Amino acid sequence: MFHKNIPFNLLKKHFLPIIFFIFWFSYFALFWSRAIFFDKQGNIVTTHTIIWADWAEHFTFGSTMAFRSILPHMSPLLIHSPFVYPFLADLVSALLIKVGVPFFSAFIVPSFLFSLLLVVSLYFFYRQIFRHPTIAVIATTIFLLNGGTGIFTFVHQIQTSPKPLEILLHPPQKYTDLEKDGIYWQSIIDTMVIPQRSFTLGLPLGLIALSLMFSLVSEKKISSLQLKKVIPIAIIVGLLPIIHTHTFLAIGIILFFWILHQFLQLHQLSLKKFFQRYFVFCIIVALLAVPLLSIFFIGQVSSSHFIRWLPGWYAHELHLNWFLFWWRNWGVTPIVALGGWALLLQKKTQRQNAFFLFFPFWTIFILLNLFTFQPYTWDNTKLLAWASVGISGLAGYGIFRISQVKKPFFLIIGGALFLAIVATGAVDVYRILDQQQIPYTMYSKEELDLAQWVEENTPVETNWLTSDKHNHWLYNLTGRQTLMAYRGWLWSQGYNYQPIEKDVVEMFQHPSEKSLFQKYQVQYVVIGPEEKSVWQADEQQFAKIFTTMKKTPNYTIFAEMAK
Repeated sequence: MFHKNIPFNLLKKHFLPIIFFIFWFSYFALFWSRAIFFDKQGNIVTTHTIIWADWAEHFTFGSTMAFRSILPHMSPLLIHSPFVYPFLADLVSALLIKVGVPFFSAFIVPSFLFSLLLVVSLYFFYRQIFRHPTIAVIATTIFLLNGGTGIFTFVHQIQTSPKPLEILLHPPQKYTDLEKDGIYWQSIIDTMVIPQRSFTLGLPLGLIALSLMFSLVSEKKISSLQLKKVIPIAIIVGLLPIIHTHTFLAIGIILFFWILHQFLQLHQLSLKKFFQRYFVFCIIVALLAVPLLSIFFIGQVSSSHFIRWLPGWYAHELHLNWFLFWWRNWGVTPIVALGGWALLLQKKTQRQNAFFLFFPFWTIFILLNLFTFQPYTWDNTKLLAWASVGISGLAGYGIFRISQVKKPFFLIIGGALFLAIVATGAVDVYRILDQQQIPYTMYSKEELDLAQWVEENTPVETNWLTSDKHNHWLYNLTGRQTLMAYRGWLWSQGYNYQPIEKDVVEMFQHPSEKSLFQKYQVQYVVIGPEEKSVWQADEQQFAKIFTTMKKTPNYTIFAEMAK
């Protein structure tokens, strides 16, 4: 029996959302509880390949802010270069480390909470827009389980395999990532929600800002300034440059159209309060965003490759028809979304609202099909995710409306469309948990011990010569400054790192050249497997010139030149 204080009708009304939230809470709790851990040998391992690839950079930022400077002026990735990154998610982890939370837990726990916040904020955004919990559940599910036509590959593998049950229970590959078939838009959960900490914080905060703003721009007559709502929205939007820069750009486009729409439908008597309200909004956003953009982004790195004309996105590179490319990557979702939009536009009383409400999401989709906004072409998916917010909502609305027609045939059609949209993404999301049986070593016990030794025996404000291995324990875990970290990060963030790269090569191969060590004020050098194999460092030569401070089976730490 239910407790007498819990009305049965209330539970019945919210049954679907409750089941929905229980599922996603359980999913992320299960994933994050096994995401990073110590194995029996004392190594730190992860069960997710993109965490192995991406989180090393987040560890680098977090350890720098925790151990060296809470707001570093110099990039932890490249000496004598500005710090350019939306860092707030990693700042949260740094503050947790400072108050005594174990290093890796300080990253896992916030990411778990950010994941839940994303699901909740998506649901309430759609609930605010469509005023119906079922549409909100359908739309959120479509967003989280994005995918294209990769499900056909999965079905074909099952049909042709001598062990079809093995393929079904343990999918051998990603099906939202089939480059040979021109499928590049991978599962949002697999490639963005889990590994990209800035995205997983930025998207929900952006959705919260939009949800709050929706109630304001929906007013046909502005009777008050509503500063209690305006100020929090403006603060969130103003801080977005250091939370997730692509979200700041997307929110700017969306709010421009939303506010423009409200302006076009206002009566004359409301115009004064309209300008007062949004003047306050713009001033607060500008006071926060402009300094943050100028300090951390604008003019700080080379921007020549950030915004480039690239019509068709990957369709251009693959020489594919645009429609065929998006069919492979997104299946029927955009088509169903256009149908849902058309159904909304049929209502004469809401036609203008429906147009301006969703037009900016299609605008973002068009822009990312015309331009690339970072050196790495795939990073356009950070804007594609925002286009998907609106398009998934429209698709969810369209499926709901079809299913509401009082004929079994339409219910079947609605269910079939929903399954067609989410099938590929669902396989990949299931596969994430299945693949958690396969660990990938991030740091060996030897490397963890070395990191602890460095923390205890060397000053934090020191410069180190290391390889640029992406998961190098020195700059990932200790907050010490390396001359040059992973070159892939530097390229994708627009740094001009080639002159320092040339000097690093010279220093490793000719350690007797004192001038370069003096130029960069190098106090310590790490010689390990990567330094030897990639950079051709000669440990014996270093031993003649530097003082050996610490030696382990695979690494040697040298101090400044012996006198």
